[in-house]
Amino acid sequence: AGTVLSANAISDDGSSIRLKTDSGQGWVSRDAVNPNPTLDRLPKVQANSDSPMQSFYFRTHPGGNLDCAQTPSVLTVQSPQHIKVNLTANGADIEMGSLITLQVLADGMTMQLTTLEGDAIVGKGTADEVDVPAGSTTTHCLSAPQNLGDDGNPNDQILGADCKWTQPRSATVFELEQGQTAQAILDRLGLTRTDLVIAEPTAAPTEAVQQPTVVPPSPQPPPTECPVGTNITHVVSAGENLYRISVRYRTSMGAIMAVNAITNAERIFAGQRLIIPCGVDMGIPSIPQKPPGPPSIPGNGQAPPGPPIFPTGVDCSRFRATSPLDGLNYGSNTFYWDGATGATSYRVNIFGMDEAKGALVASFDSRGTATSLTANITNETTGFGFKFAWEVQALFNGVVACISNRTTMPRAARSGGGGGGSSSSGSFTASWGCSASLTYKVNYANTPPGTTSVTVSYTGSGALASGSITNGVPPDPGSLIFSATGPSTASGGTITANPSSATLSLTGSPSC
Repeated sequence: AGTVLSANAISDDGSSIRLKTDSGQGWVSRDAVNPNPTLDRLPKVQANSDSPMQSFYFRTHPGGNLDCAQTPSVLTVQSPQHIKVNLTANGADIEMGSLITLQVLADGMTMQLTTLEGDAIVGKGTADEVDVPAGSTTTHCLSAPQNLGDDGNPNDQILGADCKWTQPRSATVFELEQGQTAQAILDRLGLTRTDLVIAEPTAAPTEAVQQPTVVPPSPQPPPTECPVGTNITHVVSAGENLYRISVRYRTSMGAIMAVNAITNAERIFAGQRLIIPCGVDMGIPSIPQKPPGPPSIPGNGQAPPGPPIFPTGVDCSRFRATSPLDGLNYGSNTFYWDGATGATSYRVNIFGMDEAKGALVASFDSRGTATSLTANITNETTGFGFKFAWEVQALFNGVVACISNRTTMPRAARSGGGGGGSSSSGSFTASWGCSASLTYKVNYANTPPGTTSVTVSYTGSGALASGSITNGVPPDPGSLIFSATGPSTASGGTITANPSSATLSLTGSPSC
């Protein structure tokens, strides 16, 4: 048996129990403890005087002036097993029964949440609610720095009001291995998760309310031995994920993916046999395993840390977007970046920050290992709007290994374009993208003279059926909206002006 913890209060709604420890107090969900009527007799604490919600502001600076490139600049939050906890981080309400990482991306204006194990929900009970399952990540824009914390400095940020949480995407191997490094640090420092259970109470005294106790179980056994330099075979069990398997054997998730030719970390299945390469560095040489003591060498008496090991052999340490950083042309733009050693190709992603509310609106792939590409950033390719952001991804055989900082900037206005209406002085233009979760939006302008309506046709996949929809004209410029019932992709889109039958192709395949 472990240390006994006292439960000394219950929340006013009865959903959370407050525990007292040597280092302070904390709250756990009532659902996480054994049913016990004694809990209802604990003193109730009003939400406005001592809320179960843990609230804080945080800042991270990935890739910026770090002496130790092997330590990821992320905040790792881990709940006890089978216990859901609630947090407010930078104004974001998060419910988690899991292991997550939080970070502010290098642009300083984007917060990212990645779920490594279990499940996390952001904005629960609101229109902005997003479920982030294990192996997924989501982002949200942040406000300008404000003075909100206890240090008296204007360095705190909260969720921005002009965007929403993005639909979760599969986390990259690099993002997952950042969390793997953090988990390995927790394991090696003995900060592993434990289940909490309420001990059976003894008879309560008549004048006083008995305080139930919470007893952590015995420590978990150490990870399965995986001798350095050898390979072993692991059979995947139901409910396992690649992240947890890599932590169990103290090896790199990227190395497991590479040796088993896995391109998507989420796509493993029960019964699958995996080769586990033992002893691949997870980037934490400063925290030795027991027995401690690095080998002695002349000079300083200990071996220096080796270079960081990155997933699939791609070195992300110097990878960054370099130009443009201050603005985009309307039309042709050339994007430049510092390459990632080992990458086989690159992809530039464009995000619409005003009209598309931060959604991905276009992607452009490089030719081989070239560290620049030229793309047209116009209404037809990236949609309407004057504020865009871009990032570049480094890929290894089609698998995303690194993601650069995301840079937000204005796009210049279209020169000499039509000013609206059905004027013949401008050309018929149209674009499409996501306006909200599960919602597609088609923007159009400068329809041919005499146009009375436009018809959009598209091929749907996922939870979107193929179809067409017609909108009356005027207005011009105008927009047309259609929705899906779940995550989906639209492709092969066209827009036709009636009755002239002038038709444009809608570029890209938005996923909403």
